[in-house]
Amino acid sequence: MGSTVPGPYVSGSAPQSVNAGATLTYTLRYANGGTTAALGAHVDQVTPPNTTFASVSGITGCTTPAMGSAGTISCPIGTLNPGASGSFTVTVNVAATATGSIVNGNYSIGSVNSPTLLGAKVTTAVNASTTHYADIVVVKTASVTAAQPGATFTSGANNPLYTITITNNSTTDQIRSPRSVTFTDVIPSQLTSVTWACTVVTFGSGTGSGTGGNANTKCRDQGGQANLNGTGNSISLSPRLGFNGGAGGGQITIKVFGTISASASGTMVNTAGTSAPSGTTDPDLTNNSSTVSVFVGTPRTLTVTKAGGNANGSVSSAPAGLACGTSCGSASGTFADGSQVVLSASPIAGASFTGWSGTGLPAACTASPAPSSCTLTISGNMNVTATFAPPPAVGAPAAVYVYSGNNRLAPTGTAFASPLAVLVVDSNGTPVPTTTVSFAAVPSAGGASAGLGAGTATTNSSGIATLTATANATPGTYTVNATVSGVSSPATFTLTNVGPPASITFVNGGSSTDPQLAPINTQYAAPLVALVRDGAGNPIPSTTVTYTAV
Repeated sequence: MGSTVPGPYVSGSAPQSVNAGATLTYTLRYANGGTTAALGAHVDQVTPPNTTFASVSGITGCTTPAMGSAGTISCPIGTLNPGASGSFTVTVNVAATATGSIVNGNYSIGSVNSPTLLGAKVTTAVNASTTHYADIVVVKTASVTAAQPGATFTSGANNPLYTITITNNSTTDQIRSPRSVTFTDVIPSQLTSVTWACTVVTFGSGTGSGTGGNANTKCRDQGGQANLNGTGNSISLSPRLGFNGGAGGGQITIKVFGTISASASGTMVNTAGTSAPSGTTDPDLTNNSSTVSVFVGTPRTLTVTKAGGNANGSVSSAPAGLACGTSCGSASGTFADGSQVVLSASPIAGASFTGWSGTGLPAACTASPAPSSCTLTISGNMNVTATFAPPPAVGAPAAVYVYSGNNRLAPTGTAFASPLAVLVVDSNGTPVPTTTVSFAAVPSAGGASAGLGAGTATTNSSGIATLTATANATPGTYTVNATVSGVSSPATFTLTNVGPPASITFVNGGSSTDPQLAPINTQYAAPLVALVRDGAGNPIPSTTVTYTAV
């Protein structure tokens, strides 16, 4: 999704099923796919129906409902430069009475200089509170990302081409007849003389008998020994997997050996996976399979070195094989000569990516402004430098923006549900903390205004200042200006005080001059719609209207 969104975007993920009364964790990933910095970026998550707030992790500075309450989790990101990205998790409590599905369709990302964008819906099926789970996880890796024709991977040297692990993460359910899973892996035909060896890594908990001691986990449920060897390009197993009773779930490892055909070329793509387990529920079927690619050709080394500070960003490759996170200064990967590799740079919030450099890079990679991704063709061993710039030092306030609380309604004499919030930044767009913001109402001609308490607020570490406004006794629409010393333009809020109902008018559904008709004992096609306004002509929400037939 991100490559097609020219600005900040957010996506969410969660397990596919959850028990009523359990907790459910959402992972929210955000990024800026545009070419300009998003100032005062923030991700907001409204607790889905039938859930309440439990916790948030991986980010600081969030405002949240009280634990066990519904509401909005709002997490400030700060300045999100082009290509910058990050993630955090939100955990909610699922109501014990929940049924059907939990639909998370009200989370978004916004900033003061870009529109708010909703994330795609995330749907999680709700099971009975007594439902058992067995999350089966398959991970497949290759020892190389590129290999020459004729390359040999031998068991004698413990040098497998592929390594596969299958793990049962359940805390209750052992995978043992009558529960079962079927593992399959069809090895590419370019790998010849295939042999494989399956061994138990972790027995886990459960029951079982067999030769060789603990038999809670075995490579083949109905077999004798826990471990198993085989030959041929088609692997099919029904393993026994213990559950996690506190020392880890049952896990087996399969190592695959063989020789790459002398005539092989191109890319070997291989997917290993298991079926959904029978007799129990797998809450996440997305991790039941794993795919790796190996290029057949002359192996070359691609090395990426970061400049400007290791902690200011990360670099990854597609296809996988090179990853350099925020604690890494340099990383290398092996790719086939002549193959294409896409390098992607992602600065942390506040930092920026300033460019790629190195011999052999195409002109598109060194263009200005610096692209966050670079597609290169491997030609011999290559060295690339990815340069990041740290978040700039905080300067004097240069601008103040409306952050939240604009265009709100409140009944006369009551506080607005959302406080007035502004963002103060310096000339680089960096949030400025500990700055005093003054709020002043500009009453309407009829006298509608708001009480603003002390009239001032101080920005927090995210550069945000908030103040509660209370509608006065006069209905009408007016503005509130937020100003900062030394900043020429204010941030302006538009607020409306809603008075008691003063009029009700016909909108739709039939009138004396244009009556609506329907056959007897049938429903009228158009609903009866009326509009309620206060004395200032403002529409009044949440007002009960009584309809009476005469």
